[in-house]
Amino acid sequence: MNTTIEGTTYQIHLSDLAAALNQQGLVPNVLSPLPQLLSGPGTGSNLQPDPVALLGQPNMRQVLKIAANPDLIVKSRIGGGSVDLMEFTLTRTQSEGNQLVLVAAAEQSSVLLRLFPTGADFITWFMDHYAGKNDQTVANYMPPTVELGEFLYMLHAIDAFRIASFKGMLAYQAGLSPTLRLSEFTDTLSRSVRSKDIRWLLPSFLVLTPGLDPAGFNLDAEKTRILMTRNFLTLQQEQGSQEQVLGFAEAGQTMGVEFYRTWLVAAGFEVLAAASGGIAPVSRLFVAPTALANHLVQIETQNVTGQPIRVNHQAMTYDQLEQKLNQIFDQALSVPVVPLSSAAAPAPAASVTAPDQVPPAPVAATAAAKPATRFCAQCGSPLQPGAKFCKSCGAKIG
Repeated sequence: MNTTIEGTTYQIHLSDLAAALNQQGLVPNVLSPLPQLLSGPGTGSNLQPDPVALLGQPNMRQVLKIAANPDLIVKSRIGGGSVDLMEFTLTRTQSEGNQLVLVAAAEQSSVLLRLFPTGADFITWFMDHYAGKNDQTVANYMPPTVELGEFLYMLHAIDAFRIASFKGMLAYQAGLSPTLRLSEFTDTLSRSVRSKDIRWLLPSFLVLTPGLDPAGFNLDAEKTRILMTRNFLTLQQEQGSQEQVLGFAEAGQTMGVEFYRTWLVAAGFEVLAAASGGIAPVSRLFVAPTALANHLVQIETQNVTGQPIRVNHQAMTYDQLEQKLNQIFDQALSVPVVPLSSAAAPAPAASVTAPDQVPPAPVAATAAAKPATRFCAQCGSPLQPGAKFCKSCGAKIG
């Protein structure tokens, strides 16, 4: 039996988990992430499960109940910049208070379960591992609220600065300001959306934010004019020719340098709750920390039919982000829920799409999360790709 337990973190083999759920008479409901994990290889192993011993561990019965029968979940994806994609789900059962159980696939056909006494405890954990430790405010070059389609162009303008900078480096153009032709900007925008390459900011936003539907954007080159009015791009004459090219104005230059030099990881969250009409989205968030600011993006989950979805962007200090995330989680955890039967068939949660869609083009499948060595089984800390030891507690991995 491959089960490791340390404090409030549990690593349980799939066969043990299935036996323990059966012993307790727990049938995972439609919000629970457990059915998908239990459908993978490893459940039918040759191990001899011992559910009695497993259920005798501290808090285990409560942890399994919350993970199997949640009435509210928080889907999360973390990655981007220089970090591979990882996924987990936070589960909450109102009858058990506001305790949260993190559920994630782990190595060797096992599941990682971690109990957080409150939402604030999870926020503390997240902030400690991922947030930028900045304590000075910076200018917010994005409007407080903006249409989703316009926001996507702003993200690509930031990526375009990196593209132009790399292009200049490859051409040994030291000392020249980065520029791109308009055709290059629109071509890389289209390719970026379809690539799902989370090393870039725009695809990172689309892939890491659960509930977003990136298929089929209207990539109208005319929208680049919006970036000029927002001080991201500017038209200028190419050095040594009469052709006009895109340069980077104050917003594009400042944010381009910030993300080019200091962006390493991002995170997306979607809160879903059991409502009378099925599963309803409560909130969607995207966080992109850098050395200068923690960029928090809130995406509308409800809007008037036919009206564009809007997003709110704020550049925050460490303390501001922590306070805001606690506020968002407190509000989400207080949302009224309805009892959710394990046999209930929910209405599909609404996905957010950009306005003025065109028929979706084929896109590559979202990169699968690599379950191995993502979270330490001893302390629950996230692990670097290929790590042999946990940098937080020193435990050997694998």
